[in-house]
Amino acid sequence: MSPNVLRLPNDATSVRLAREFVMETIQGWGQHAVADIRLPTSEIVTNAVLYTDSRIELRVRRLDGRARVEVHDADPGAAELQTHPPGRVGGLGLRLVEMMASSWGVMSIEDDGKIVWFDMELSPDPS
Repeated sequence: MSPNVLRLPNDATSVRLAREFVMETIQGWGQHAVADIRLPTSEIVTNAVLYTDSRIELRVRRLDGRARVEVHDADPGAAELQTHPPGRVGGLGLRLVEMMASSWGVMSIEDDGKIVWFDMELSPDPS
C-alpha cells in the first residue's frame, strides 16, 4: 500500500486518525496547508462514518501546489450539499468543506461507491 493511503475503521476513532495522517503526510512533504486542513478532513471522514456502513479509505495526494484529500467509501449514496433550515442542528459539513477548500467534489465509482475529495493550497513549511 502506498504511504499516502490509510484504511480506516468505520467508527468515530477514524476522524482523529485521518486528521493526524493528513497532517503528517503534508509535513513529510515539507509543506503546510494555507488554511486548517483538519476541519474539512474531519467533515468528509465523519460523513463516511455517519452515513455509510462500508470500509473507509483515506488518500492524500500532492497536486501542483495543492493537497488533495480523498475519502473512499463503498456506499453508492450521493454526497451533496444540504439546505439548512433555521434551527436545524448538523448538516453543514460539506458547506464547511466548500468554504475552506479551493475545490471539492464527488466521484461515483461503478460498483464501488464514491470518493469525496477536496483540494487545499500548500506552501513551504516556514521552518
